[in-house]
Amino acid sequence: MTSRFDRSPARSARAVPAFVCALVVMLCSVLVPGPAHAENGGGRLYLAVDSMQPRVVTGTSGKLVVSGSVTNTGDRKVSDIALRLQVADPVSSEHQLMTAMAKPPVTALYKSGFHQLPRQQLEPGQSTHFRVSVDLHTSSLKLPTAGIYPLTVNVNGRPDYGGDARLASLNTLLPVSSPPGHLGFKSAPTPGKSSGFTMLWPFAGTPGQLGRTPSGKPIMADDSLAVALRPGGRLSALLDGARRILVDQSLRQSTCFAVDPELVQAVAGMRGGYQVRTNDGTVAGTGAQAARQWLSGLAEVTKGRCVVPLPYAQADLVALARAGAVDLEQQALGMSVLHEYLSGAQLHDEIAVPDAGMLDARTMSDLAGMDKKTAIVSPANIGNGTGTGIQAVSGLESSGQDRPKAITTDALLTRALRGQPVKAEEGALTPASTPAVASENGIAALVYRDQFDPDPPKRMLVAPPARWNTSTEDVKAWLDMVDEVLSDGTANPVPPSTLFSAEPNQPPSSLHYPPSAAAAETPRSVTAKITEDNTEVRDLRGALSKDSAGSTAPEEAITGLQQGLLRATSGAWRGNDDAARTAAREGTNRLRAFTERIRVSSSGLPLSLASKDSQIPVAVSNALPVNVTVRIHLESPGLRDDQRYTEKRIPAHNSRTVLIPVKVQRSGRFNVDIKLTTPGQTPLGKPTRVDVSSSAFGMVTVAITITAFVALILLAGRRIYRRIRAARTSATASGSK
Repeated sequence: MTSRFDRSPARSARAVPAFVCALVVMLCSVLVPGPAHAENGGGRLYLAVDSMQPRVVTGTSGKLVVSGSVTNTGDRKVSDIALRLQVADPVSSEHQLMTAMAKPPVTALYKSGFHQLPRQQLEPGQSTHFRVSVDLHTSSLKLPTAGIYPLTVNVNGRPDYGGDARLASLNTLLPVSSPPGHLGFKSAPTPGKSSGFTMLWPFAGTPGQLGRTPSGKPIMADDSLAVALRPGGRLSALLDGARRILVDQSLRQSTCFAVDPELVQAVAGMRGGYQVRTNDGTVAGTGAQAARQWLSGLAEVTKGRCVVPLPYAQADLVALARAGAVDLEQQALGMSVLHEYLSGAQLHDEIAVPDAGMLDARTMSDLAGMDKKTAIVSPANIGNGTGTGIQAVSGLESSGQDRPKAITTDALLTRALRGQPVKAEEGALTPASTPAVASENGIAALVYRDQFDPDPPKRMLVAPPARWNTSTEDVKAWLDMVDEVLSDGTANPVPPSTLFSAEPNQPPSSLHYPPSAAAAETPRSVTAKITEDNTEVRDLRGALSKDSAGSTAPEEAITGLQQGLLRATSGAWRGNDDAARTAAREGTNRLRAFTERIRVSSSGLPLSLASKDSQIPVAVSNALPVNVTVRIHLESPGLRDDQRYTEKRIPAHNSRTVLIPVKVQRSGRFNVDIKLTTPGQTPLGKPTRVDVSSSAFGMVTVAITITAFVALILLAGRRIYRRIRAARTSATASGSK
């Protein structure tokens, strides 16, 4: 197909005068003011590929079909939009394969013709869907040999006030098992070259729990989890994949499920109905039925199977360790939620799986102290070798058989499935972490291991990202490829328990925590805030006690508070510090809502105190399911300093009126401020104020009164004395006469 983008030499020659004119116009636009246009992203398009068939080209493949959409994300209209496919030379090493996933090749080996899109013009914000089919036998897009080809999908167009340009592109890998038209067969694997294969199948989501309504129903930040749980959603696709795994012996034997307790807890809470926060309040959620079905399915597929608990909400263990929040680390690695809802699973509590695949020595030491002696980490955390390594971690206090060990995931396969973010200067390039691209790269990496790797690793541990953004189609394609690799003998299924218990196969090594990992940690401002809040939570724990008639333990009462703090450190917020700060504020708000369930109240009527030794009644209510010991503070200029507080235990779901003995400093009207704290000074509830009227005589008043009385007596005595003296003087004078 000939396009206006395929220019002949004659046409190029005729374009020279036009180019000169365009240059003159551009210079004039610099010298003469004109309309302003956005320089960043002006006229940009975004390319999204939904599917590509076939995923692996074979000798029987006839066409390569790519479908997706193009969206105008700029501020100008774009016209004459067309798309073409191009491939570069096949890669010849693992390093080249990783490089090809990270950025498009500089040159192309073969190119298809340009294909016009259904809509030739897109206004800002508009989209168009496409389906491009390229014949692999007759078109100019050739795949002459077997191999892994870098494939680029380019979209060209002409934005207003601009010329023809490439405005969007997508870079992925195209595995060719056998060239089209060549019915080749794969050779049998070399004896002793087969790799061991183990896979972690993830179930995790983005934390969205915000607390509970007064009636106990969960409140969610949005209803996106319901969408993911329904058929066609991300979590539904992963559950369907788990069912497929269980019916295939090789897949079942080599797979362990990695489950986030926070996800299980959230789904369990949705089953009985829940609320979703909106700008105008809360509305009823729509996913109760989907939650019931999905959680039941998860319990079914994990029954009797290997399950590795992920940190709660995929909490940032390193950030918690650096902040000294060891109790939050312990909370993140607790499995009580999984024990409750996945009681039939074989839980491997000795395994730690950090979200980013990175640990430092301090965190590893903390984990070892919690009897988690094995960590599954990124190869970059401990070495740069290919395949899966098992290494004892040096530099820690433990030694010998008790020394912690690290199992590294297969670097190639993990990077392919995870993808990586796009650099700012490559804004028109579709990210490699998008579902279709990551899925295709993962399949291509597995085909490379299967057919083209000259030195396959002894072990492969494949760990897709915890929040694997995938689809039913992508899951099926991936598992089909894994099944093929396991079936042809290139890889042998290794039970997870065998891998987890294996002795180190490499010399001890220290953990390498690169600066890039530190830069991606939870922000220090967030960890500082949750550490401050956690200090209050610990103090609260000391003030709580179990009610004799209740079933709630103090630890249960504060668990939700600590879980709210852990959500602020979730790996879901990596690269989005504002989201982490928002989650931290939600944790603080939840703590405040908890402490405000213990409150002091006032009748609003003024109190009258008749003596200097009086009592002020204080009504304290406790809406918690546990007893709480409170310290009652009275502050007023009319009271003495030596008795401003008293401690009382308030029963669960109850209230008490406490009479606080006080010593009045003066008479008259004054205010008394009443506030509650724990014995450790953590504020509870909101302060209240009462008006007091006192007729009591304080020491000053008594002293003034006595002084005035004495002065009055002295003055009266003096007057009487003068009168008597005057009378005597008058009598003496009369007698003289």
